[in-house]
Amino acid sequence: MNFFFFGILFCFLACSSSHYHRQLPPTSFLGTLRGYSYARVITHLHSPYSWDACDGKGLVHAVVNASCLAHLRLAMCENHIDFAFLTDHPANMAFYSFSDLLMVQPGDEITSSQGAPYLNQLAGCSDGFLPQWTVGLEDAVTMALAMSGHLSAASASDLQALYQSGTSILRDQLRAAGSLLVVPHTERWTDQ
Repeated sequence: MNFFFFGILFCFLACSSSHYHRQLPPTSFLGTLRGYSYARVITHLHSPYSWDACDGKGLVHAVVNASCLAHLRLAMCENHIDFAFLTDHPANMAFYSFSDLLMVQPGDEITSSQGAPYLNQLAGCSDGFLPQWTVGLEDAVTMALAMSGHLSAASASDLQALYQSGTSILRDQLRAAGSLLVVPHTERWTDQ
């Protein structure tokens, strides 16, 4: 009983503190280690182009929910996320261009390779911080990070089917296109 009382009292004092700041400091605040700088990176992040973003309301009538996107961008700024690998579900992303999937806003800086955009450096952070993100995908067994463009397919429906196939053919094509492949949701796998 005493532990419960002290726990509530501690939470009341600590949780109601006006000194709490939502923002994380920039990684430059952390210094360096053996000459290397720290970077805050998210390797599995859904954008409004995934069904589970913004409580299932990332896309409304096939249009990106503006408040959902604004919230995502604000989170990147406030948490000083240096780099995020967007990993969207193929159900929607296959039907949108890479330019759309990069969710470019005024002031953003796009990096391209051979004329194809693949990286967005976001503008608009109140402190001048410049987070970056790239496009990727997550199917049931494969996650492709830092895709440089869509794979070739006859139609968006064919591309969606390819992205959802989970086959070695998909993995070979993604790897050949320069994507970094990782295994999503390792909790689904056993060591046998």
